[in-house]
Amino acid sequence: MEETKAEAMEETESTTDSETSTSKQTKPSQTEARAQTNEGRTVDEEVATLAMSTLRTTSGNRTSLLTCAIAGDRERRIHDAVRHLQAHYSLDAIAKAVALLHKIVSNIISHPADAKFRSIRKANRLFDGQVAPFPEALEFLLALGFEDQSDKFVLVREDPALLWIGRSTLEVLLPAA
Repeated sequence: MEETKAEAMEETESTTDSETSTSKQTKPSQTEARAQTNEGRTVDEEVATLAMSTLRTTSGNRTSLLTCAIAGDRERRIHDAVRHLQAHYSLDAIAKAVALLHKIVSNIISHPADAKFRSIRKANRLFDGQVAPFPEALEFLLALGFEDQSDKFVLVREDPALLWIGRSTLEVLLPAA
């Protein structure tokens, strides 16, 4: 009887050990899961996604579905504009436009309180010659929150997450330094 109890205990322990080792083998660690989830995304995109996921309503801690839908639509428009630029023009043709758009967005991110970076005169020689000829580049600005006024584009809806997404999306098209 004593031997039977001892054998049963050993069998239970070995079963528990094998279940534990099996579960360790089949379940990825949290780090591995994060790496799998984040495949192909830049740190900027991850930060922007995190920022967008924390949008809250004034009525409490519930996320506003409408706000997320609007932000998601604008994010899609940003990606579509850059994708269309890449699809319809050679990299040489759009290089200056992409570099200038990247500079504009980077300045807004780096100097959030400085109003001079939130306005782009349409008559500006660089803007008119490098960005304005590409409708997709103008759509990119509108998706970021710029408003097309008579003589300039003005950032009226600042969303830091969209600015980060816009910048990281443009970085794909920038020539390697």
